[in-house]
Amino acid sequence: GRHRHQGGGGEHLAAGAARVAEQCRGIATLSECERAGGVGVALAMAHHEGTTLRETIRGSGGLHPERALPLAVKIAEILQQAHPRGLVHGGLRPDNVVLTGPEPTVLLTQYGIDRILARWTALRQRKGTAVTTHTVYDAPEQVHGEMTERGDIYAFGAILYEMLAGSFPRTGIAPIRRGHLERLAKRRPGITPGLERIVTRTLQLKPERRPDIPAVGGGPRAGDGRGA
Repeated sequence: GRHRHQGGGGEHLAAGAARVAEQCRGIATLSECERAGGVGVALAMAHHEGTTLRETIRGSGGLHPERALPLAVKIAEILQQAHPRGLVHGGLRPDNVVLTGPEPTVLLTQYGIDRILARWTALRQRKGTAVTTHTVYDAPEQVHGEMTERGDIYAFGAILYEMLAGSFPRTGIAPIRRGHLERLAKRRPGITPGLERIVTRTLQLKPERRPDIPAVGGGPRAGDGRGA
């Protein structure tokens, strides 16, 4: 699809995002960056055949750990490649995880685009104005425009929770923002304490309390889901 952002001066941000895929396998970003009618920048996203993780979760009502955990490991491994290079997704969610092939291969799309949008918006707002986000995958600090590796880890934890539980509780975002998320073990009986601990740690409200991505990627293995 093509996203249009009004105003000038954002081309360097878009061009930077376009280089992400060249640096890390498993990431797809922009296929095109151009002027749009002289008043903005058009960002063309490459189209990739496959099924989004969102569609996969909806079709299953929640994935068995033996299916969910290998996918989680692949997502974590891509982030582990990207984060040391200073590459933050900033908008990771099931819609941006594409599964291709029989194994399947995991591809992260829209990489860095939310970060571009946040910077673009901030440039056009009064200094100090918050950039508001409204999804369960956004870490609390992202409401104020902070997009860091720790935010990606929070999103990873939210995705892992949703893969295993099938959905988020229908309580809205506010209780989750206060740390009142229904325990995964209650939504999915049989989940091991180790797996519950990984999800809980990644969804900590304070960024400094979340684990580094290598620790996350090394944790969710298929064996952690036994008994589910």
